[in-house]
Amino acid sequence: MTTGVEYSKPEPSTDQSRRDIFATANMHAEFSRDNGRIWHGLDPFTIFGPHFCCDQVTKADHRYHRQHWVLQYMPALDNAPGGGHLVLANSAIGDFVNWRPYTITPATFGWSDDLNLDYNDIVIGRRYLYLTTRVIRFHDGTKDYDVLAAALLRVSRADLAAGRPAHYDAITRTDTIGGPGYQEDGELRVPQGITDIAYAAATALPEGKGRRLRLLVWPEKSRWVTTVDRAVPPFRYMTWQVPGMGGDCSSQDRVVTNWCVETTSGGVFAARARGYLWFAWVAQQYGTRRPFPYVRITTVRESGLRVGPSHDVYSRGIGHAYPAIAPDERGNIGYIDTFGGGTGNRHYFPGAAIAVFDDITPFPPAVDYFLPGKGNACPSESQTPQEGDWGDYLTIRGWHRGGGLWIATAMARKDNNPADCATATPMTIKNIVFGRERARHVYERGVREGRR
Repeated sequence: MTTGVEYSKPEPSTDQSRRDIFATANMHAEFSRDNGRIWHGLDPFTIFGPHFCCDQVTKADHRYHRQHWVLQYMPALDNAPGGGHLVLANSAIGDFVNWRPYTITPATFGWSDDLNLDYNDIVIGRRYLYLTTRVIRFHDGTKDYDVLAAALLRVSRADLAAGRPAHYDAITRTDTIGGPGYQEDGELRVPQGITDIAYAAATALPEGKGRRLRLLVWPEKSRWVTTVDRAVPPFRYMTWQVPGMGGDCSSQDRVVTNWCVETTSGGVFAARARGYLWFAWVAQQYGTRRPFPYVRITTVRESGLRVGPSHDVYSRGIGHAYPAIAPDERGNIGYIDTFGGGTGNRHYFPGAAIAVFDDITPFPPAVDYFLPGKGNACPSESQTPQEGDWGDYLTIRGWHRGGGLWIATAMARKDNNPADCATATPMTIKNIVFGRERARHVYERGVREGRR
């Protein structure tokens, strides 16, 4: 299912309930009520007011039959006064036209409202919806910024579904951001699949980078957050902000440019399944064993929060970055990432790969490079011609209803014509449903039962 307007940095997000699908990206939002046959567009630039920017994400709440949608607003990018905010909106699944918006500002987290919020995610727990973001401050007169804090809030799912005034329990942390020299690191991620305890994870710590994982443990019955640090198998922390610590996903002959130059190990993606917490992030290349950036996946047992096995998704011929993971309804893990690079005379422009961790292939998985790219990432103003900006994230969700399937987003360029990051570029932006052949009937039944 192909969606979306053509833009050089889509950062797509999606979710579904049978035949009803809602999909977003940096510059568009649209929905389908017939499993992707016909798409209807919404205009994020006008629907909830001016100064819309980017970083949309969506998640379905199947218990309350609501579709949640986060949009980011930044007046500073329009050279307008004032700080930024987020809109957290929800609509009945299958409606997608009538939305209940809630405004979230830096003051929601106890910070000044002349600041901004950036890089967002949402997860559904048993009673609460959890939203993670960052508090940032722009440098005067520029689009450069510093990350001041990582932020997390929860809000009652029942209140959102009923359209009642929302009460937010919110926290910010400065001990989960990178510290001096790592101004853009510092994300928290809550695992998809949580129930009555939220675990927010971070790797971009002021100390112990590449060796420690910090967990924030927040039971739904409590307003107190517990901090737990765990040593993890060492990895080379990757960030473009520190000389010698950047990732290089280019081909050996530089025909494929470095599309992962702006990704960092601070971007953690997470899932909960079968008594384990799964955390995935990109790590820097090293030597002949990992000559390209790769994805580290570390598990933590919920009982006692003891670190379990860690594994790498890697190749000696291409880089892997921008991972996203999610559980299905049986506790298996679905995976998607971006790949690209090449050795010798081989050129792999950025594309998308999927994998499944289950009873057949718990690890390492069989990776399916299903979407090859045909062009390089767009170069941004601060980069050299051999560096590109691919965006920040992909999205994956467990398929509703039934196990063994996932719906995910993917993207790749259609050509290699020169294009900057602010220019519309021919892109393939996909919603992809995948799983084992044994789960095909789950997809076909859901589509059949969802017909109106």
